[in-house]
Amino acid sequence: MAATTHLPDASSPPDPTSSSASGAHRASYASPDDVYLSDLLSYSLERLGREPELLRSESQRLEKQLHGVAVKHCTSFVSVEDGLESVRKEMELAKQRLDKLAKSAPKLERSCQECLSKTEGLLQESKNNRTLMQNHSSVMDLLEIPTLMDTCIRNGNYDEALDLEVFASKLATVNSESKVARMLHQEAVEIKQSMMVTLLDKLKSSIQLPECLRVVGYLRRLGSYSEVTLRLKFLACRESWLQEEVAKLDMEGFGTYDFLKKLTDAHRVHLFDIVMQYRAIFADDASAQDAEIHNKGNQCTFQSDGGVLYSWGSHRVSCYLDLLRRNLPRLTQGNDLASVLEHSMYCGMSLGRVGMDFRELLAPIFETSAESLLANGLQVAVETFQVALAKHDWDPLLASAAAATSAQDKYRDVQSDTSPPQDLLQYYPLAVLVGAPSRSILSALNELRHCAFTSCAESCARLLTSTLHVASLALAKAHKSAGKNAQSVGNCAQVYAEVAVPYVQSCFDRIFVGKRTSVDLLHAVQPLNAIVSKAKRTALKPKT
Repeated sequence: MAATTHLPDASSPPDPTSSSASGAHRASYASPDDVYLSDLLSYSLERLGREPELLRSESQRLEKQLHGVAVKHCTSFVSVEDGLESVRKEMELAKQRLDKLAKSAPKLERSCQECLSKTEGLLQESKNNRTLMQNHSSVMDLLEIPTLMDTCIRNGNYDEALDLEVFASKLATVNSESKVARMLHQEAVEIKQSMMVTLLDKLKSSIQLPECLRVVGYLRRLGSYSEVTLRLKFLACRESWLQEEVAKLDMEGFGTYDFLKKLTDAHRVHLFDIVMQYRAIFADDASAQDAEIHNKGNQCTFQSDGGVLYSWGSHRVSCYLDLLRRNLPRLTQGNDLASVLEHSMYCGMSLGRVGMDFRELLAPIFETSAESLLANGLQVAVETFQVALAKHDWDPLLASAAAATSAQDKYRDVQSDTSPPQDLLQYYPLAVLVGAPSRSILSALNELRHCAFTSCAESCARLLTSTLHVASLALAKAHKSAGKNAQSVGNCAQVYAEVAVPYVQSCFDRIFVGKRTSVDLLHAVQPLNAIVSKAKRTALKPKT
């Protein structure tokens, strides 16, 4: 808009009364654009028509005037440009020098600061050395605090060691800026940790109640554990010691019977001692008075108001029962199993005084072991019978159906006698199976009678029935392959079905007196029914 501003013609003087004069007067109070616009509004139509031409002429005049000025002052422009270039170069050079100076100034400042710091450090070290020389004996005594603490711990003087640790802590608090005081306190804390480990190791050894009280008292003074954590640590350490005692029993190479007896005695003595120690040390544990034992089925559950003692006791009882489960199957004699049961029952009764009576949990374990003992004995008896049956020489002259019938009648007459029927001696395999001193059904039942639980009568009856059934199958197989000796084998089968099996049933019923469960005779001799019937028919035929 400035390029289009109207300027009067230089050849004619301005008219003061003209609109241009009035516009110039208003320009002092308004912007050029506003003034020009105001002038345009005041022009006549004719003047507005000539306004573009006037503007072009004015523009041409100004360009010519500018060109003339440029030509006239050309040398001045060149000189100014040369001067500006020279000044520009000088300024660049000055800037580079100032930059170098600015880069060197911080280094100089740092060097000065380092020099000042070193000087101050040397002065402080010199002052400290003078102070150290003046207090040399006291400083040496302070530096010996960690060594003295360690010596006290090694000699069992825990009270003195704790007093030294408290002194080191106060020294570090009062002289918080002293590096030596902080170092002494840190070493004292480390030695205190080693003291805690030593005390915990004492709890992992065989110690009595007075020593337990002292050790727990020191642990409380250390302040590293809360009350609940301290109780857990105590039980964990005693648990570790008890496990070591059990491991020693396992490593001493005892037989299974001796190992189980010593294991039971160890749990009876040590568990009782640990519980009594815990109650004496942590006398405020309400669970020691309020714990109750509730028997539910075959399980014993400990209910208390939150004591960790009975949770640990339940864990130890479970570990003991697991050891019984793993080792009882190794016993091969019923009297050993009964003796271990008696020891375990006495252990449970003794621990019942401290709320850990686990006797009801023993029944399922020993029932399983008794069944296993019977099963193993019957398995050996059947295997021995099969071997004897395969090697037996069947002589028709040794037995007859009439003899078998008379043997049955005789057995019925002496049914009250518990000794094996003499008629079984006619057939060596039957004597081996039923009445041999060892590796027979009778010996297996003798082992069972030492620990015959009435609750396992049904399962034992099934085992015995199954064994007799297997023996019947073996006799049936022998009859099938006997050939000309089939009659002798048939007579043997008749004696087995009518004498041996009822005798075995009678012995079983004497073990479980009053129980209706007994041997299933029909299933036991089912493979021999046809053979026995044929033997009876042969015996009834008249001799020719």
